[in-house]
Amino acid sequence: MIFFPILTIGQTAGSSTYHALLFSESPRSIVLNNPMGIIDDDVNLGVYNPSLLNNKMHRSLSLNYVNYFSNINIASASFSFPIKNFGTAVLSTKSLNYGKFIRTDFSGQELGYFNANEQVLIFGIGKKVFSKFNFGTSIKLFLSNLENFSSFGVVSDLSINYFNQNKNLGISFLGRNIGRQISYYHEKSERMPFELIMGFSKKLAHLPLTFSINYNNLEKWDFLNGYNIMNENENLTNLNNNFWKTFFSHISSSAELKISKVLDLRCGYNSRIRYELTSPELLGMVGFSWGLGLNFSKFKINYGRSTFHLAGSPNYFSLQINI
Repeated sequence: MIFFPILTIGQTAGSSTYHALLFSESPRSIVLNNPMGIIDDDVNLGVYNPSLLNNKMHRSLSLNYVNYFSNINIASASFSFPIKNFGTAVLSTKSLNYGKFIRTDFSGQELGYFNANEQVLIFGIGKKVFSKFNFGTSIKLFLSNLENFSSFGVVSDLSINYFNQNKNLGISFLGRNIGRQISYYHEKSERMPFELIMGFSKKLAHLPLTFSINYNNLEKWDFLNGYNIMNENENLTNLNNNFWKTFFSHISSSAELKISKVLDLRCGYNSRIRYELTSPELLGMVGFSWGLGLNFSKFKINYGRSTFHLAGSPNYFSLQINI
């Protein structure tokens, strides 16, 4: 709490590099908009928020794959394990392949092809310090290769989680991507995609339903002003509408319903995606996500689909095994 105000100075959305650090490749996480208070055996939740790492995740292996837009493919693998007297740790690696690009000169003459890819290596650890409080931190090494430009950086996440088991209530505060570039693309250091997130998850007492609400990007109020340019002639009504639109653009929500021991159904809504990426002529289901989970005795299979734009909806797949 002492250092966060210093770290947030000058941080703005849309003017940073390494945006792959913001990407979630887990089907459950993407559908539920990265829930901040769910404590269970899903190691992917601990990769995103290290304060959610707990002993239920011990020796869990998760393999994720995303069939993203165009010919972009993303794959990751995560494994959690106990460290005596320190808590629960996770080791995760993620690879993003952006495919093949046509190389041209200034006149558009084709000169061949080039590739672009990025890799992330994550080590995180979470520990219960008090009966209802967990603390977590992670270190992420980021390597980016874009044509003949490359960059290497180191960032860290810090988080705290409050979990009341009697009320099935979890609340988290997370600071992501605190760090810097070690080597630059071209002689200039760029900002990291820093963000502050606060959220909670609550499981109902008499229904197997867990809902989650996040308030994202605490570090900046109006990151939509590039999309909502106000002029001097706007009246008070428009000003109020702009306030609420900006407020709700920070909010994401989700719900998970356990139909049985075998089947979970999930859905989510992201206001910012809805505001930024819908077409006025056809709103569609942009901003909404859905998925399901199949739970077997030896492994779990998860599928998710998130509608970012009318141009298409990526498919997310994962296999989780407790070894």
